[in-house]
Amino acid sequence: YKQMDTDGFPPHTHDCCELIYLKNGSVSYLAEGRHYIVEAGSCILTRPGIRHTIRFRDNAVYDRYVFLLDRSLFDPLPESLEVLNLKSNAIVQELFHKMDFYADYLEQNSLETVIRNLIEEALLNFKIISARQPAGYTANPIITEAVSYITTHLQEPITLEALCAHLHITKSYLHR
Repeated sequence: YKQMDTDGFPPHTHDCCELIYLKNGSVSYLAEGRHYIVEAGSCILTRPGIRHTIRFRDNAVYDRYVFLLDRSLFDPLPESLEVLNLKSNAIVQELFHKMDFYADYLEQNSLETVIRNLIEEALLNFKIISARQPAGYTANPIITEAVSYITTHLQEPITLEALCAHLHITKSYLHR
């Protein structure tokens, strides 16, 4: 799906699991009072009954895959896992790139089977990634986004003001 709106989606819930892979753009994802800044190359995992919303940022095209999945597929994943920055994970990135490739060459029935298998493989990788985190670890979404921004702009001079502007926060908030 591609979307050019600047508003986003109103708060809502699902009775199934939702997996969103952000191909392009930047969004703010709010779920039950938790706020994440999500960039291209990241996944959002929303469990059933979680009230959430997405707001578009930076007037960029919001291009994504959206999958509504059976609850059982998220069972092996930690409840706290909501957003994954996958920019540096070539294995998972390739799974989502394959979806575009196969969409150009396969008929609908075959495509659905291949995509189902790719999603299951992506979820297996999410489980492996989350298992590598120390027990009780929860990444601060703002710090995660700050690290991502710094990593992507290593060849440029980065100021604290530019970083805070990108994160939509004040310098004092970042320092606390």
